Amino acid sequence: CLTVSTVECQQPGYVNFPRNHALHGGYLSGPHLQDTDLVLLLDCEAPWYPPRAGHPANATVVNISDDPNRDRVPYTGFNPDINIVGRGADAVSVLLRKVRANKKRNKSVVEKRIARVAKANNARRAEWRKNGEAAKKSTPIDARWFTLQLNDMLPDDAIVVDETLTSHFTIVHCMDDIKPGQLINGLSGGLGLGMGMGLGVKVANPDKLVITLVGDGSFNYNPPLAALGCSQEYGLPTLTILYNNGAYRSMKLGTEMLYPKAPRFHR
Repeated sequence: CLTVSTVECQQPGYVNFPRNHALHGGYLSGPHLQDTDLVLLLDCEAPWYPPRAGHPANATVVNISDDPNRDRVPYTGFNPDINIVGRGADAVSVLLRKVRANKKRNKSVVEKRIARVAKANNARRAEWRKNGEAAKKSTPIDARWFTLQLNDMLPDDAIVVDETLTSHFTIVHCMDDIKPGQLINGLSGGLGLGMGMGLGVKVANPDKLVITLVGDGSFNYNPPLAALGCSQEYGLPTLTILYNNGAYRSMKLGTEMLYPKAPRFHR
């Protein structure tokens, strides 16, 4: 109806929009911002970072939220052009009604826009699949190839709890067949909740396969013995998959980003 790319945040808590849809624009807003004239933020706390550097030069940014000025947070550097108090879901409903009622829409223009957006998004997904399949014979197992296999074999009623950091970007891109209700993001203000959340999901869904994805770093923050012991004692079988990159890579990446020329991180 709106014929625009829908971009999710980099850490989506749930499946909000079909990831294999032609209008799903991925998880990075940057590539879309340079050529846009309007950005609509719906209950979005941090659309880009750094706050001021990400503001598109030629676009009007409209922010709709129950707290658009973010009065409940100590600091915010985002400066939308228009702030509107309201619920994001209600705003979408009103907007769709307005668009559908517009009889002056040029059908050929809409179709061309859909084709252009779909081509770019489909190409991006194809590139991720191509790179993952190219790593089929890598040793140790490449996370991209493995995640593609998991995506292709995942039962329709399985539920995935994701508490990964550096592997998360691979997971959201390669698991594009996952459906609403199949994903729960295990990240919070800290690490170590994933295996416990997996057990909780299993208690609520005893007949479904529950898969917990953790990195080797986040695994060490979890209580594995307690979680596995609880699983055994109370008959709560879950599958835990460990994405092992052999390092606390997320912490290192943060330091390298802030101090790229530091001698010990220089390459």
